[in-house]
Amino acid sequence: MRVSLGTARPYGILSHACLHDCVSDYLDKFADHVSDGIGSNLSILIHTIAFLAFAWLYYLGVDATQILLILTTLVSIEAIYLSVMIQRSVNKQTHKMDRMINSIRLNTVPHLKEPLDVVVGEIKTEVDDLETRIKRMDKTGAKKGRRK
Repeated sequence: MRVSLGTARPYGILSHACLHDCVSDYLDKFADHVSDGIGSNLSILIHTIAFLAFAWLYYLGVDATQILLILTTLVSIEAIYLSVMIQRSVNKQTHKMDRMINSIRLNTVPHLKEPLDVVVGEIKTEVDDLETRIKRMDKTGAKKGRRK
């Protein structure tokens, strides 16, 4: 049975780009969840239980060399994954910072119609005008006070 998903993709055929985006989005969300879980209380509990289980293997009669070989291999693989997760987090933060820096460099804020430096300049001009008016008012008020 053929199902139409719209005019762009007749007969339910997904384009390669769409499939790539869907898989990429899913993997990003999955990696975010894994990154969030690392270092959590559950993660600490799981690691503690796993290390205790390896210690109990020795008392169950498994050769210590085999235990250490398996444990060392697992810890090495975990370290590789942790370094990948750390690098991924650094890359995401760098990307966010680059977007913010570009926004600052372009000197634009989305809700303003003019560049930020123009707006700030106008505000500074208004404040300077107000200061001048206040000084004039103080001078004229002081002169009127002396005349009375």
